Amino acid sequence: MLNKLRTEIKQYELIIIVVVLLIYATVLLSFKINLAVVTSVIGIIGLFIAFYLNIEQQRINKKFDVYKELNLGLRAFIKEGSKDEIVKEMEEAYYSTWLYGSDQAYLKLLDYIAQYIKWVRCKNETRERKDLSESEKTNIIDSEKGILNGILAELEEIMRKEINSTTSLKGKDFKDYDFRPPK
Repeated sequence: MLNKLRTEIKQYELIIIVVVLLIYATVLLSFKINLAVVTSVIGIIGLFIAFYLNIEQQRINKKFDVYKELNLGLRAFIKEGSKDEIVKEMEEAYYSTWLYGSDQAYLKLLDYIAQYIKWVRCKNETRERKDLSESEKTNIIDSEKGILNGILAELEEIMRKEINSTTSLKGKDFKDYDFRPPK
């Protein structure tokens, strides 16, 4: 919603700039100022608008790249665990969200990390318990992982809406699959 509002505001800003340019051109022409001067001024203002739009596009592209790496890193982290290269990639993606992620995405990422730590601890502690059957252990671990996947789905929904404001998909619409061959 906020992203859509920002887009609409930027569209209104551009419309206002174009209207001001037209008024400016009309005023200059009514004073019979040289048409070359009017054209030059409009061209310079157009360059500034293009420069601004280019900077905005670069910012959006960087956010897309950060969110893409974060999404891939989070998925690999759950499936592969704490392998050194995955941890390094995850750290880079995490710290990039400090600069490029929205407040909402960053706070949801913190929720995810807290739940991930809880899930890993639960997994380790549950496996060591002698008073539980294997199916009970699996149920407990899967329950915590379900919460973890729910938070991840919410995070992905936030990131998706920031990048693609026209989406109607919700976190529950995304399904997680393990594409590795069965052991």
